[in-house]
Amino acid sequence: MLLLRKCPVVFWALFVIVQLYSFGGAAQSRPFRLTDYGIIIPDDGKYDVVKERDYDGYISVQKDGRYGVLDRKLREVIPCKYDKQIDFSDGFTIVDSGFLQGLYDSSGRVILPCAFSSIRRDIRAFGDAQFVVYDDRKCFRLLGRDGSIVSCDSLDDGGRSGATGPSVDTNANGLDLSVIYTKTHRKVHKASVLGSSGHYIGYDGRRYGVVSPKGEEIFPFEFDGYFICSVPDLVCLKKSQLWGCVNFSTGRVVMPFEYDRIKCITGSNGIFYREKGSKHELVDLESRVWDTKGFSIVRAFASDIFEATVPGEYGIRKGCINRKCDTLLRFTFWEIKGYYNGFFRVNYHNYDVMVDAKGNELPYEIRPADTFKEGLIELINPARKGCGDFYNYPRIYMDTLCQIVRKYPKGADYMRFGCFHNGMARVVDDEGYIGYVDRAGKNVVPCIYEDADDFYEGRARIGKDNRWRYINSSGKVMSDSIFLWAGNFKEGRACVSYTSGGSGYIDTNGLMVTPSVYEDCLPYFNGFSSVKKDGKWGLINRSGYLGIDCRYDWPLVYSEGLVALCENGRWSYTDTFGRIMVRMPDSISYCSAFVSGSAYICAGEKFGLIDTSGVITVPVMFTDLGGWHNKFIKYAIGDEKYGLMSRRGIKITPPMYRDMYFSEKSDVIVVSHTYGYGVIDINAREIVPAVFEDINPDYFGEGLMKAKLNGKWGYLTESGAVKVPFIYDDATVFSEGLAAVKKDGKWGLVNKAGKVEVWLR
Repeated sequence: MLLLRKCPVVFWALFVIVQLYSFGGAAQSRPFRLTDYGIIIPDDGKYDVVKERDYDGYISVQKDGRYGVLDRKLREVIPCKYDKQIDFSDGFTIVDSGFLQGLYDSSGRVILPCAFSSIRRDIRAFGDAQFVVYDDRKCFRLLGRDGSIVSCDSLDDGGRSGATGPSVDTNANGLDLSVIYTKTHRKVHKASVLGSSGHYIGYDGRRYGVVSPKGEEIFPFEFDGYFICSVPDLVCLKKSQLWGCVNFSTGRVVMPFEYDRIKCITGSNGIFYREKGSKHELVDLESRVWDTKGFSIVRAFASDIFEATVPGEYGIRKGCINRKCDTLLRFTFWEIKGYYNGFFRVNYHNYDVMVDAKGNELPYEIRPADTFKEGLIELINPARKGCGDFYNYPRIYMDTLCQIVRKYPKGADYMRFGCFHNGMARVVDDEGYIGYVDRAGKNVVPCIYEDADDFYEGRARIGKDNRWRYINSSGKVMSDSIFLWAGNFKEGRACVSYTSGGSGYIDTNGLMVTPSVYEDCLPYFNGFSSVKKDGKWGLINRSGYLGIDCRYDWPLVYSEGLVALCENGRWSYTDTFGRIMVRMPDSISYCSAFVSGSAYICAGEKFGLIDTSGVITVPVMFTDLGGWHNKFIKYAIGDEKYGLMSRRGIKITPPMYRDMYFSEKSDVIVVSHTYGYGVIDINAREIVPAVFEDINPDYFGEGLMKAKLNGKWGYLTESGAVKVPFIYDDATVFSEGLAAVKKDGKWGLVNKAGKVEVWLR
């Protein structure tokens, strides 16, 4: 120090050298900055990839193609030795090694070693660690965090009987595989059976091989991958990144290991598709080869009809070829969904149609996402769409022989049933026409309308010949006025478009209360409505007074004393006279209306929340916010799963659900997993286990939930008790004390006690 004081030049020279060295090091070694948590990991070459975020605050890392996990203090909780990206959820993570799985907790403790063919979460499992464990064809349940497991017969077996731990694995001949693999002097972690011959695909932790029932190595452990063919005695193996096919019974190589891809596309007929560079071929078991002419084979619809793809100007297009690679169906379709007796079901211009082998369309559209059920598929007749929405289109049914049949004989029963509104329920007859029935099941308004909506405030809009009118609950037409378009009544007003041009509002007596000078108008909400004029939006009250001029880019919605509006791309909140109360930054690209004191804002592709004073209560960092509830919302940090959070940003659950659904009629929350739907309360306590095929917040009605189990509909209470048994083929939501249920092709009205009051004829 004395030398530095006497020689300041030396001091500054040393300082500059140190800074240059640091700058050069920083330039060569860019740190990873984890934006979600503000953690910086120096790039010291220890890890090849660092994931920017993980759901519970852990950091996923990768080294030499293997994955591990760090905590926030950069301690290695899980070593980099696993095959898939690791994400913690609810304090646990499933890890993959080869084709085996194990389980860790968040402290890095091994709960189960990588010795099981499958581990998956199941909310029905025992204990606080909710997992079901599979060991080849056997199933176990994880009882707790100590790793103890108990045998179970099936996923639905809640019994605790059986010995703890996995039992001895045996092959088709009852031999102990551990003894067999001891003979081969290999530690084999997994074996997959090949057909009924007793041969096995073995895995020693690094490579695959084929083992006979006596433990002999038919093919040594030198393969990188495999898949089992549907052709007897054949299996495809991967060696040095190339595929081949072998006969494990005889030990003969059927196809040499020189193909980039091999696919068995038919069953016992033995048709294979293989790729080698740019050469694509079909080959059968007799070694006959056909050049696919550049087509890539996807699957087989029949023994001689294959789905194939070809690159197009606007992406991949699909068609069909035969075994000789002649084109059966032109390559112009986005998707081919099935083949039925000479006809193909295809997706064309975003709707499904049936076409013949020449591409000629049947004159019917197929209901989206529908398939053959009970030998029939539901079609839509586009020639009679009328002015209605999809729900009301006339239906036609076709069998698997592509013959048009009538599933509902005329007058036998209703094809569709709606909920009760103002004592009336909307019904659709077998020809697609709409009418109404009362609570006694009487057809008060005959099915004569092409389109109609539910009753609101004692009025329902009905459509015929592309024109609209209103009727009352007795079916009487309100007035002689005919509209080009008509909306539902809300707050005593309905928006209508006159045939002479222009839109305005009428009252429940059919009298015009605002002039028809607008291009468009929205329903009233909280005493105000948004109207459009000269391409811009403004705000009017129930008297028709224009409080905010039509000069804004988006429709205006008034809620909780504030109006969200956008002018020239700039968002702000005003009062009902357009005076700015909260001005948003330029970076905000969207603002919503307020619900229970909160509104969500969007900046780029991230979302956050603000309160009525404009204070950001939840940072703009989430990829999704929504599912509005009075106190809680759902959030997503990535694009995979959702969690529950308060409106002040306090996380109730980690993102552990596939989706979450809120109801305006209840405080319970529907959650979906990959294996089913369940229900939790606002404290994230499970009310209904996720064992149902369908539950939706729209299905809440008067304290009962409509749910689907084993293909049948029934009703649950909010506590999860079965109120109406799961025996119905179709059902509606409870409204005004009744719900419509369908069984054996007939509709009936059931009360909240589960008793059918009347069967409709």
